[in-house]
Amino acid sequence: MRRRLLMALFLFFIGTLAGCVSKNDKAESDYYLYYMDKQEVKVLKQAYTPEASNTEGIVAELMEKMSAAPASLELQKIKPDEVEVLNWELQGNQLYINYNSEYVALDNVSEVFLRLATVRTFIQIPDIEYVGIQVEGAPRTDSQGNAIGLMTADSFIENTGGGINTYKYAALTLYFTDEAGDNLVKEIRNVHYSTNKSQEQLVVEQLLTGPKSDILYPTLLDTVKLISASVKDETCYLNFDSAFSEPQYNLLEEIPIYSVVNSIIDTCDVSKVMISINGETDLTYIDKIRFDTVFEKNLELILTIEETASLAADETEIIQEVESVSE
Repeated sequence: MRRRLLMALFLFFIGTLAGCVSKNDKAESDYYLYYMDKQEVKVLKQAYTPEASNTEGIVAELMEKMSAAPASLELQKIKPDEVEVLNWELQGNQLYINYNSEYVALDNVSEVFLRLATVRTFIQIPDIEYVGIQVEGAPRTDSQGNAIGLMTADSFIENTGGGINTYKYAALTLYFTDEAGDNLVKEIRNVHYSTNKSQEQLVVEQLLTGPKSDILYPTLLDTVKLISASVKDETCYLNFDSAFSEPQYNLLEEIPIYSVVNSIIDTCDVSKVMISINGETDLTYIDKIRFDTVFEKNLELILTIEETASLAADETEIIQEVESVSE
C-alpha cells in the first residue's frame, strides 16, 4: 500500500487497453482476461479462447479464470483469494455477480480495479449488455451510500492515451474542527482520484468522510449531498441539498461554512466560493449567514501552528496520508 502511495506522485493509468470491440463483429475466440501488472498500477488484458459455447458456460468459465493465477510471471490476478463469488445470476441481458463481504474490505484502488475487470470480462459475452455487482446480496454502493447500479462497456472511459479512467494525485488541505467546535484545524490528505471528478467535488466528498485524526471532529453531517460544483472566473459555485442548511452538529455557525470555503480555496485554483441550496441563494444559514454572500477565506477561525501543536503534542500540522479513488 505504501508503494502505491509513493507511485501516486505521478499520473497513472488503469489499463493500457485498446478500443472496445463491437459485439456484432466479435469472433467466438475474441475474448480477453484481465490482470494487474506487478507494480499494481495498471490493468492489462490477455487474449483467451473459451472452451464453452453457450452464455452460461462462458460465464462460468470466465468466472473460474478470474480466480486463477495468470501464466505469465509479469502479471498477477486482480481478484484476491479472500474475495469470493457467492453466486451469479443471468436475467436477460443482465448479469448479477454476488461477492462475499470481503469485497467491501478492499482499499479503494483495488476495488476499482476489480470492478473494472469484472465488468470488462463479462461484458464481452454477446448476450450480456449490463453487469451488476452485489455484496452479500445487496447492491454495491459508492462512498456516499448510493447504489452504483448496472454497468456497461461505457462505465469505464477509455482515454485517447490508452488508459481507462486516468487517475491523478492531489494533496488536499481540509479543515475540520476541534473538540469545542469553534475553530478550524488543518488536515492534509494525500489522495489519487479519477479525472472524471473535479477537484472541488473531491474536496467536499473528503470533508463529508470526516477527519482521519483522532483529535479532530467533523464539520458536516454525512447526510449532506453535493448536487453540483463548478468554477468560473476564480469563483467556485457549490450547490448543496437542503441538509446543508440544517445545523451541523453543535458547532459555531461559521464553522461548517468556512470548513468548506477554506478547504476549497486552499486546495483548488479559486479565490472565492458561492454556496446555494437546491439552486437557491436567498436563504440564511441558522438565521445568521446569508447564502447570497461571496465567501472568501476566513483566517480568524484557523488555529495557529502553536495552537495546533498543543492539540497534536509535538506535531505542527496534522497530516494524514490516505489512498482514495472516487468515482
